[in-house]
Amino acid sequence: TVVGSQTVVGSSANKITGHVLKEGTLAENYDIKYVDGTLKVTPVTDTVTVTITGRTDTVTYDGVGHTVTGYDVKISNSLYTENDFSFSGKAEVVGTDAGSYAMGLTKDQFTNMNKDTFPNVEFVVTDGSLTINKRPVTIKVENNTVTYDGQMHGAKKDTNGNIVEG
Repeated sequence: TVVGSQTVVGSSANKITGHVLKEGTLAENYDIKYVDGTLKVTPVTDTVTVTITGRTDTVTYDGVGHTVTGYDVKISNSLYTENDFSFSGKAEVVGTDAGSYAMGLTKDQFTNMNKDTFPNVEFVVTDGSLTINKRPVTIKVENNTVTYDGQMHGAKKDTNGNIVEG
């Protein structure tokens, strides 16, 4: 029986215990020596790419504040997880008026917290954003044709504010 285990990067002893000879084997015929081994787990040396994509939204101006929060994560190595890195920023953008608003995500806001196991991690970041488009407004003046009569003509409104004559 060999006893020893190692899950994380590092090493531990593998020891032989509980040795029993097969039935009929004469121990006097053997000079048995036990040599313990070492179990070593090495780091993942391949580059792990963590792709961060900030969420986005596009709305039309309505006078109300809008918010976009969060980001999506894609990792090139299934052993590396979101628990292996930290984020020090605020993944949020808020806007009310027409315009484009950046979330402000940068790769410097992300830190590899598992450098012993994954020493080569790169963060590729696409910033999130909020775009508020201008609300289209059309102001239409009705056409009016009159026969020349020597008088000045202009828009006339009824009591409800509707144009009735030009």
